[in-house]
Amino acid sequence: MIGLARVLQVEDDEHIAVVISMCLKQAGYQVVTAKDGLEGLAIALDAPPDLILLDLVLPKMDGYLVLEGLKSQHQTRHIPVIVMSAKADDESISKAYALGAAGYLTKPFTPEVLLQAVGAYLKEVTQRE
Repeated sequence: MIGLARVLQVEDDEHIAVVISMCLKQAGYQVVTAKDGLEGLAIALDAPPDLILLDLVLPKMDGYLVLEGLKSQHQTRHIPVIVMSAKADDESISKAYALGAAGYLTKPFTPEVLLQAVGAYLKEVTQRE
């Protein structure tokens, strides 16, 4: 499953989104990108991915609200969500985990750190199935 895993990234910065997408595609993942929180939530509810990479500072709906929405819906509550944010303060990180984030990556991060996190959470999902 890991080679075919579908990852949804919710990221409004086009440059970051392209870099993440290229990195994940080279590693064999399918990648879908949403440019704002509303679009990300809609995509996740319509076709639930295996993992979600979620920025916190987004147009239309911030990442915290997206996370709340994902965790309140039956079809998406089980999906691991890795928050990606430049917000490195304890309050932001604690709030993300309290809302159900599985992980938290502080921007900027390296492709190796990203792939390690994605691989670890997808492995966890496949072991539960």
